[in-house]
Amino acid sequence: MRVLVFALIAVSLGACAGPVRRDEGVATLDALRDVQAACAAKGGTMKLKTEGDAQSIDAYACERN
Repeated sequence: MRVLVFALIAVSLGACAGPVRRDEGVATLDALRDVQAACAAKGGTMKLKTEGDAQSIDAYACERN
C-alpha cells in the first residue's frame, strides 16, 4: 500500500513540473516538421534566416507567401 501511495505522489509531482523540451532548441527533423506544419497552417513557409545556424530551431522564420 505504501508503495502505491509513493508512486501516486511521484506521478503527481512529475505532472506539476511542466513540459520538457526534448530537443532543447536543436533543429531535429521532428522539430522542423512540427514548426513547418504550424507555419503552413498560418499560410507561410519556413525559411532559414540570413546567417542563421541551420542546427538551431531559432534560426528559422515563418514567412508569408
